[in-house]
Amino acid sequence: QRVSSKPNIKHSKVPTVNIVEKKVIEPQLEMDQ
Repeated sequence: QRVSSKPNIKHSKVPTVNIVEKKVIEPQLEMDQ
């Protein structure tokens, strides 16, 4: 369970960063257009 818990935390961090980056990139693209 310990080994399984470690990857879960890493996987959870990646989507969070992706969501933040998407929110920042999307508005920039709209302003450019």
